[in-house]
Amino acid sequence: MTVQRSDRLASLLRQEINEMLQRGLKDPRLAGVSVTRVELSADCRHGRVLFTLLADQSGAEGAGQAFVGAVGYIRRQLGRALRLRQIPELRFEHDAVLHQATDVRLLIDKVVQEDRERQIARGDALEGDGDSAADGDDAADDDGDREEA
Repeated sequence: MTVQRSDRLASLLRQEINEMLQRGLKDPRLAGVSVTRVELSADCRHGRVLFTLLADQSGAEGAGQAFVGAVGYIRRQLGRALRLRQIPELRFEHDAVLHQATDVRLLIDKVVQEDRERQIARGDALEGDGDSAADGDDAADDDGDREEA
C-alpha cells in the first residue's frame, strides 16, 4: 500500500473516530476525548490511535478502558462509513504530548518570572542588560589605564 493511501486512510480514521466521539459513543468516560493522531502500519492492518483529554488528564486510564470495550463497535462503524473491506486492528493510547507541552510552558513562565523578580530585587531594569555589558567594558578600560600609568 502506498504511503499516500495510508496517510489518507489514517486521516479518515481520525476524522471518523472523532465524529463517533461527538455523536455515537455514549460512554461517559469518553466525554471530552479527542483523537489527535492515527498511525498505521505499512500494510494498514494495524493502527495506533492516539487520544487526548480536553479537560482533566486524570481520566486517561478510564478513557483507554472505554476504548478497549468499544473497539469492536468502532471498527464496525468505520467499516460502514468508509466502505473498507478490511479495517485495521486498532490500539488506543493516551497522547500526553499536549499535557507535557503545557507543563513545559508553565515551567518556562515560572523561570522567567523568577528572573524578573531577581532583577527587580537587585535594582536592575529589564532594559539594563545592555548597560551591564558596557560596565564590564569600562572596567577593562580602567585596568588598561592602570597598566600604562
